[in-house]
Amino acid sequence: MESLSTVPFFARGAFLATMQSMKIIYRDKTWEMPGKITIRDAIKKIGLDPQGVLAVRNGKLVTDDAIAGPEDEIKLIAVVSGG
Repeated sequence: MESLSTVPFFARGAFLATMQSMKIIYRDKTWEMPGKITIRDAIKKIGLDPQGVLAVRNGKLVTDDAIAGPEDEIKLIAVVSGG
């Protein structure tokens, strides 16, 4: 991957934007992936069932069809049910 010093000054903003990634946290694990993806797709990419977790983006509960941006932190909380 290119370093910032080899990117022309006028293109550095776009270059830095491609380096940013969202963070997904579930229990004691953390993943990073590019932003601009639905939370549902991100949950599937890390191997979890979207119906088994709730998503909290930057401290607010969101639905799994919300789009996560490159600087978002998504915390996943396991859904527990019983009888």
